[in-house]
Amino acid sequence: MSWRVSSSAFVAEAVFVGHLSAKDGRESAEAFAKELSKLEVADVIFDVREMTGYDREARMAWQIKLTPLRERIIGIRIVGGNAIVKMGASVLALALGVELSFEE
Repeated sequence: MSWRVSSSAFVAEAVFVGHLSAKDGRESAEAFAKELSKLEVADVIFDVREMTGYDREARMAWQIKLTPLRERIIGIRIVGGNAIVKMGASVLALALGVELSFEE
């Protein structure tokens, strides 16, 4: 699995390729939380066009790291993704109480 995170004015983005393991989930969530913490508020973009899946623990790591920062999240936009990845994003957005949109 490869991943990268970045942020700019009002946008925090994560890009994923392959399967997100529990270890990569923890590491990427930590890095993303640091980027999001730099912003007052942000649109969150997850580019998952090349993501094949994730471990449950990876999704939980993201939920745990983003919950304290949810007030900074305007909404989550998912770019691409298969049904399993979209389902995980839906669970995350629901847990955080933020709007979710999809873009192919």
